[in-house]
Amino acid sequence: MEKILLVYFSGGGNTKTMADAIFEGLTKNHEIRVDRFQVGMIRPDRLQDYDKVLLGCPASGIESLEPEVFEPFYVASIPYLKNKPIALFGSYGLGVGRWMKKWENRVKQDGAILFEEGFICLQSPEGEIIDDLIAFGHRFSKFTP
Repeated sequence: MEKILLVYFSGGGNTKTMADAIFEGLTKNHEIRVDRFQVGMIRPDRLQDYDKVLLGCPASGIESLEPEVFEPFYVASIPYLKNKPIALFGSYGLGVGRWMKKWENRVKQDGAILFEEGFICLQSPEGEIIDDLIAFGHRFSKFTP
């Protein structure tokens, strides 16, 4: 059985809401096992135990990954990303989402297989965006590189 890991950091709750919707989409595929953790509740080396990984982090400061908790987790995860399908998501309040493009490029440079474009959401996800997040999770559950 394929195993998918969803790991996220959420400061104000928006990225957690995104993670919840993506999790709903993932779990529509009953042929996989999905585990969900907030950063800090799982060690980076555990990524090696999963076939695919979703990472969620909101933009922080001037369009960068959250520096205190998520960035160190991501850096420690790099050895376990090589040739692994990865999906990215996160919310932002200021800027235009450049942090996600930088993160996408970084993930590819770190040897992972990027799934689609990272899913970004301005402020709090609601309505149609929740439906799109559910669909994003479901597509990732079926993704075969």
